[in-house]
Amino acid sequence: LFVHTLGNTLLVNVDSILISAFLGLSVQSLYSNYFYILTAVNGVVEIITNGSRAGIGNKLIVDTKENNHKLFLSMSYAWVALIGFCATCMLCLYQPFIGGVWVGPEGLLSNRVMIFMVLVFYTWMFRVLQLTYRDAAGLWTKDWLKPIVAMFIKLVFSVLLVKLTNDVIGILIPTIFVLGIIYFPWEASVLYKHLFQRKWGVYIKRMCAYTALNLISAVLCYGVCQWLSPENTIISFIIRLFVVSVIFAFCWLVPTHRTSEFKTMLGIVKRFIHK
Repeated sequence: LFVHTLGNTLLVNVDSILISAFLGLSVQSLYSNYFYILTAVNGVVEIITNGSRAGIGNKLIVDTKENNHKLFLSMSYAWVALIGFCATCMLCLYQPFIGGVWVGPEGLLSNRVMIFMVLVFYTWMFRVLQLTYRDAAGLWTKDWLKPIVAMFIKLVFSVLLVKLTNDVIGILIPTIFVLGIIYFPWEASVLYKHLFQRKWGVYIKRMCAYTALNLISAVLCYGVCQWLSPENTIISFIIRLFVVSVIFAFCWLVPTHRTSEFKTMLGIVKRFIHK
């Protein structure tokens, strides 16, 4: 537990130290504004998984592995849709919010850095649900080596890339790589091997399909927002929020509204509203 906590804390938060050391405090102060929003969104969204951990743990004990696996797939569908929507909102609203609502034009980083910040958010939150299941099942000892391997790769490649690029992106790329390529498959394999005791191919295929759908939705939303309202103003922020809400919902509901995962989550929502 100590290794997991230390690794998760250092993995993302060490970026600020590296940026201030190699790129200067002025760049670090601009980055802090973006990172503050990122962690704020994380905190709000993780209320869902934190609140469901006890219920998941109870269901793992009282129900069959088959039913638990079906619920996990349905919750993964809803979770990836939620973080996809949040990531798309950040992609389209980051610059108008910081430049037009909060700090002003002087507080903006480049669109390229902003996009990589969104990727950090997505790869970070993409794995939170499977971490919730891991915690509920008490499988902490099965992947204790993961944070150590990840931190070594993160630190070495961050230092090399930031010296090579002299840009914030050089520090963000290793973070995205570690979260998406090392953490996610390692944690998924532990979950399927020790909890569900089945092959994980179906899960990986679905996660890849959901990510592709999120990517298409985000690119479409961003393109429409840039076409309709390219300015970084309060009015642009409001227009973009409406555009993202409509287009993202359409992109997700049209191809997935007939799936069993959608119907399962719709039933859960209806029961919750009824209660």
